[in-house]
Amino acid sequence: MPLPFIFHVVNHGPPDWIREHRWPIFYISLAIASLVSLKRWTAGRTNDSERPLHGKVVLLTGGTSGVGAQTARELAARGAQIVLLTREPPSDPFVAEYVQDLRDATGNLLVYAEQVDLASLHSVRAFATKWIDNAPPRRLDMIVLCAAAVTPPGASRRETDEGVEHTWMVNFVANFHLLAILSPAIKAQPFDRDVRIVVATCSSYKASPSLREPVSAENWSPTTAYARSKLALTVFALAFQKHLDAYKRPDQLPMNARVILVDPVSV
Repeated sequence: MPLPFIFHVVNHGPPDWIREHRWPIFYISLAIASLVSLKRWTAGRTNDSERPLHGKVVLLTGGTSGVGAQTARELAARGAQIVLLTREPPSDPFVAEYVQDLRDATGNLLVYAEQVDLASLHSVRAFATKWIDNAPPRRLDMIVLCAAAVTPPGASRRETDEGVEHTWMVNFVANFHLLAILSPAIKAQPFDRDVRIVVATCSSYKASPSLREPVSAENWSPTTAYARSKLALTVFALAFQKHLDAYKRPDQLPMNARVILVDPVSV
């Protein structure tokens, strides 16, 4: 079909219907080209290479569902040693089966699970302190924070056992606490090791009220709670990068750790 059309255009010129509607066709083509160009420009830099991750150690939250599950599968397929931070213990039937399925699907036996309930500061602290309580410091190449809590529309406000609003705790406070405790382990990595802290966020943070304004139980809503937690997480991620940049290594070498904010919906 395209070849006869091209042949006709070359030998006889464009058909009459193209001549009659040339300006609408031109504007539509221009609009499509502009949208394609805008999409390419906003996509940011791309890397077509499949970088092998053998020997890399990754901590991953939210790795059993959604974007986190796909991230876990991709990292495992590239050979990374993955520690899934799960709400239930590794002995839980679902967690044990999930880990085994991930190993079988990727051929990577270096996939493990550790219990970290993000709705509990005690659970986060127990894991993080155990991780840093090691000499020499454990290897750590990447921390990927994919876990998030969303309260369904119409559902009532919930608090954790420690009295913190559930969405605020899981989406912000737990991540703050985890990275704050793991900070010494991040700083202790060799200067030539590319340490990456990947924080999953979304554009809903734009709908958040100011963080300076406390949200009362009466004014609480699932949408506001989620947006506010994502805004706080975004601000913290930027502040944590400044915290790492300000650190002076004992060997006076540069600090090679980067915090990366990623919106999976826009990618």
